[in-house]
Amino acid sequence: MIGSRFISSISKINNMKAIRVSQPGPPDVLVHRIDAPIPQISENQLLIKLSHAGVNPVDTYLRAGCRGYNPPALPYTPGKDGAGIVASVGSAVNRFRVGDRVYVYWGDFANGTYAGFTVQRKMAQDIYLTESRLSKEPLWV
Repeated sequence: MIGSRFISSISKINNMKAIRVSQPGPPDVLVHRIDAPIPQISENQLLIKLSHAGVNPVDTYLRAGCRGYNPPALPYTPGKDGAGIVASVGSAVNRFRVGDRVYVYWGDFANGTYAGFTVQRKMAQDIYLTESRLSKEPLWV
């Protein structure tokens, strides 16, 4: 579990670094921003402070506007895969706790992982706890 000092300091931060896409195209449409607002969560979402982001091939297809891959509403933050720490949970979330280490696979299209924080839905089947809270007992015992 992450110390409460770390989690309480997050509430004092208003902006984050993020990569934003404002139009489909080649890699040079990716714009690095240092003043992107930290997304707000609703009752059924969680906010993850990201430490790692993966580059999923689908990220490039969405950015480029490849046939069959429509990007989310513009502008958006790309990134489907990432890992970090749960910074805040909505009131309807009970599967995760603040301080849990998690990874996201195929995350929310509008709130990507190329940023300091991402918002994910609590029911997303593609958010996983990392080893710190997983049972060490074999499933067959």
